[in-house]
Amino acid sequence: MIKRIKFRNIVCAVILCSLSMPAFAKVFASGAFFNAPYIGAEVIQTNQNYKQGYGEGVYRKNPQFYSAFLGFKFNRCLGLEGGYEFQPKVTKTVTLGQGQSEPGRGTIVAPTTSVGMHSSIKGYHPYLGIFIETDQPTFGLNKLKLQAMVGASYSRIKAQDVITSINGVPANVVNNYSKYKLIPMVKLIAAHNLTNNLGMRVSLNFHNFQKFKIKAQDGGTGEIKLKNTVGVGLGLTYSFC
Repeated sequence: MIKRIKFRNIVCAVILCSLSMPAFAKVFASGAFFNAPYIGAEVIQTNQNYKQGYGEGVYRKNPQFYSAFLGFKFNRCLGLEGGYEFQPKVTKTVTLGQGQSEPGRGTIVAPTTSVGMHSSIKGYHPYLGIFIETDQPTFGLNKLKLQAMVGASYSRIKAQDVITSINGVPANVVNNYSKYKLIPMVKLIAAHNLTNNLGMRVSLNFHNFQKFKIKAQDGGTGEIKLKNTVGVGLGLTYSFC
C-alpha cells in the first residue's frame, strides 16, 4: 500500500490550486485571454531507466510520478498549463557480480567478486507548457478533446548509492547525487468531460532526462546517467466554467 506521506505534496498542491484558481479567474475574467480555467491531479506510470554502467541494474526503474496542475486557455484552441510533478523516493537493494557495474566506477571482471549495494532516488519536476486543443468533435464525440503540449521542466533529481558489502565483508561507501536542470518535455492528452465541471484525462508524457548526467558530490567517484523517459498518465480535472 502506498504510504500517505507520498501523497502529501500532491494534496497540498491541489489544495493551493483550488484556493487560488477562483481568484485568478475573477481577476482575469474581464480579459479575452483567460478562459476555461481548470485544476487537476494525475498519476503517471513511467519507463524511467539508466544507461549501462551508470545506474542500470542498481537503481529501481519505472517509478510512478504524481502531478498537480492548473491551466487556462487564451482562446478556443490555445492554452497554458503549469504543474508540479514529483517522484517519491524509491529504493533498491542488489548484489552485483561479474559483468555488472557500480554506477560510473567500472565493470566487475573477476567471477568471484560480489558487491552489495543499496540505492535510492527521488525527483521534483515543476513545469510550464503551452498547448493546442482540437476545436471540433473528435471521433464523433462532443465531449472528447485532444491536446498537444510542449514545455519545459526545471527538474531536480536527488539520489544515493551505498556499497554495503564487498565479497561478503561489510562496507559503507556512500555516494550522494543532486542536480537541477531545465529540460524539454512533451504531453499528448485526451480529455473527456464527465460532467459540466468534472473531467478525466489520459496523457502520454515525454521527458528529456538523458540530459541528467550527475557526478557524485563530496569527492565521490560515482556517476549516474538517466535515459529519456516516457510515461502514461491518468488524471482528473475540474473546470471552473
